[in-house]
Amino acid sequence: MTDKQPGFLRRFFGRVGSVISWVRVAFINTAFLIFLIIFATAIFKSAPVVDIQEGSALLIAPNGVIVEQEAVLDPLTTLLQSTSEDDGETSVWDIVESIKKPQMILVLALLF
Repeated sequence: MTDKQPGFLRRFFGRVGSVISWVRVAFINTAFLIFLIIFATAIFKSAPVVDIQEGSALLIAPNGVIVEQEAVLDPLTTLLQSTSEDDGETSVWDIVESIKKPQMILVLALLF
């Protein structure tokens, strides 16, 4: 039995395919490592200490009209209309929750 070596084109395209596959895997692994580093940095980043002076006031600046319950809008109409943020509504519940939990809002603001 004779061992016949594959032809030139088969060897050439086989090597090209293996190089492309290696580059693809290396790129995906590098992107995943970068994502992990960014994620770990965001998780373990310490929040700055905020010094609140005695007698200071909390400033709340809601956008739009303050309502008890936000109106349900048709998604298609909302998508097609160009409105600014000032035209919206702010629910009383959102304001009360932001007053109750300012630490959580500060942490979320630092993460995003």
